[in-house]
Amino acid sequence: MKKWLIGIAAVLGLPLVAVALLWVCRNPIITYGLTHSAEALVGAEVSLEGVKAGPFGLTLAWERLVVADPDNPWKNVVETGSCRLTLAGPPLLKGCVVVESLTANGVSVGKGRRVKARVVDASPRPESTPESLSLWLRRKLETDAKELPALSLGDRGSPEIVREVMAGVDFQTPGLVDRARADIKARVTRWQWRLRAHDFKGPLRAVGESLDGEDPTKAESTEALAALSEKGEGLKRDLKRMKRELRAERGAAEAEVARLRRWASAYRGWVAQDVEGAVALVHTKAPDLKDVGGTLFSYHQAEMLIPMVTRLESLGALICALQEDGAESGEPPRPWPRLWVRHADLEINAGSYLLQGTVTGLSSRESKTGDPFTFHLQGEPPLQAGRMEVKGDVSCRSDVYRQGVTVRARGIPQGEMVLAPGVHLTGGEVDVTVAYRARGEEVRVESLLAVTGGEVTGDSGDLRWFQQALKGALGRVPALEVDSVVTFVGGEGRWDLVSNVDAYLAIRFDEAVARETKRLTQGLKAEVERHLSRHGMVLEEELAVAEQRILSPLELLEESLRREELAVDRFLAGVDKERAKRQQVIEEKGMDALMKWKY
Repeated sequence: MKKWLIGIAAVLGLPLVAVALLWVCRNPIITYGLTHSAEALVGAEVSLEGVKAGPFGLTLAWERLVVADPDNPWKNVVETGSCRLTLAGPPLLKGCVVVESLTANGVSVGKGRRVKARVVDASPRPESTPESLSLWLRRKLETDAKELPALSLGDRGSPEIVREVMAGVDFQTPGLVDRARADIKARVTRWQWRLRAHDFKGPLRAVGESLDGEDPTKAESTEALAALSEKGEGLKRDLKRMKRELRAERGAAEAEVARLRRWASAYRGWVAQDVEGAVALVHTKAPDLKDVGGTLFSYHQAEMLIPMVTRLESLGALICALQEDGAESGEPPRPWPRLWVRHADLEINAGSYLLQGTVTGLSSRESKTGDPFTFHLQGEPPLQAGRMEVKGDVSCRSDVYRQGVTVRARGIPQGEMVLAPGVHLTGGEVDVTVAYRARGEEVRVESLLAVTGGEVTGDSGDLRWFQQALKGALGRVPALEVDSVVTFVGGEGRWDLVSNVDAYLAIRFDEAVARETKRLTQGLKAEVERHLSRHGMVLEEELAVAEQRILSPLELLEESLRREELAVDRFLAGVDKERAKRQQVIEEKGMDALMKWKY
């Protein structure tokens, strides 16, 4: 009897012990089951932390959930903070997971990973996936960022900018000055050879030598004195002839110097040409942007759209990873359980907004049910005005992929909006509408940003003109409106961006370009002239030396000629004086004196 009782107790006790063990170890077991089931669904690493199950396992809570992207092991599809999940009991008996309610906090989509995730699904994947819209937008933002320096006018008349422009100028003046100096030296050398060939020094030296030792007072007779007078007159005629020749040489020399002086006038023309070339280079480098407003506002639009598009792409990847397509493609069905979220109340803590709403149609058998995944969330900040609404649907059928999401935010108080580097819009209210539509490989994103009120602030730096122009533009319109349309098909995109202040900004930009270009032109002209002035001084020095080498020998010859003329005049005056003296003596002493000087 006791053995029977012991056997009955053992039979009844073992299930109780098993149930107790399951109760005690329910959290690790459920964590293991959920993790592997989720990895089978997604095809990539899934981690759960802090799982707590309810008494019957229908209510689950966890502290953190991370789902990796199966197509990008360095990226997470979704991350959550603390969440609470309630499952429907009866469907579990049929092997079907039906979510009745879900509350999730701290949900984020599309964040990067520090550690590479493992891929659970071993099915082959393409080595390179087609380019996504988010990657194209990032490259577009980088391209527009390269165009921003063209709009960054700043102080274009600064010495740094002037020297930068001058570095690209090929100056002709230095080479032309070198050629001019070589020509001047050659002409001076030819002139000196010409003057040496004429030989003025020899005749002048002969005149001086012919007068050496001639003393009219020592003439022994009247005939000798007359011969001296005739000799002096002959020398005087020779000097007059040489004077005429020197005067002709002086005229030719001055004409040669005048011809050489033309290089100085040519130098001013060379400098003017170099200045004109530098100024032309300034106008060549002047920015020629047709879409000034689009280039400026694309910075903020990309900063707003890229995170949103990245999250929506990750959402689509998650839904497609959950849905089974093996039945239609002929492949064997994948070994994961069926999952439906028919209707779930969702609460998401999205930064400063608490979004609440519903999620329906999330199913791993979507290809059979035909219902897309839909969601509709609304929320408002806890302590501020404004309201946000997010709604959309995702369908990942095997024939075509569809996704449509609309985000509306109204009356959001604006803290500080970065429109461009150094140009901020502070205060006011913001209304934003973003419509994301995807069908197959075609994606279209339409966004409208409206900012009412606000003050333009920031350390604008080189975009100071934009800051001033934006202040004037906002005074002319009730609100700043920026309308953007992005179309992306097969890896190629187009972005059209229009604002209600484009025309005003374009006019102010042209005015700023003209103003700064004028300042740069003036500064560049002065700097080019200063840079080339040393070549002008070298040319002036060369011309001065050439003038001295041409005219100085003539001046020395003219001075020698004057000295010889003076000597001849003194000689002739001495002859005349001696003749007069002897005539007076003859008149006084009579025949004796006459006979003395006659013979």
